[in-house]
Amino acid sequence: MACLMLGAATLSACTSWQVQTVSPEQVIATQNPPAVRVQRLDGSRVVVDSPRIGGDSLVGATGGKPTGVPLADIYQLAIRHDDGAKSVGLVLVVAAGAFLILVGMVAIACSGGGCD
Repeated sequence: MACLMLGAATLSACTSWQVQTVSPEQVIATQNPPAVRVQRLDGSRVVVDSPRIGGDSLVGATGGKPTGVPLADIYQLAIRHDDGAKSVGLVLVVAAGAFLILVGMVAIACSGGGCD
């Protein structure tokens, strides 16, 4: 059971931010992302959860508190995408590590001649 939970958690673990090339209004309307990373014109970044367009601003929550960024202040908008290849690679690395640990434990247990 623990292996299944680890595998499920690992498969959903690898995501990356992908910069969008369309306007924030289009991103919110067409993709309805659960969160967006906003880069402001001054270079600062903020992740906005449950984003929506409200008047001339992108509004939502940051750290559970309401927040808003004027659309005119947004330099770049990015949304999270799952990266399947990274997820599969991570699962393989974790599985190989677990296998090597198991082989090592068997080798240590049998080193005294107890596995004949």
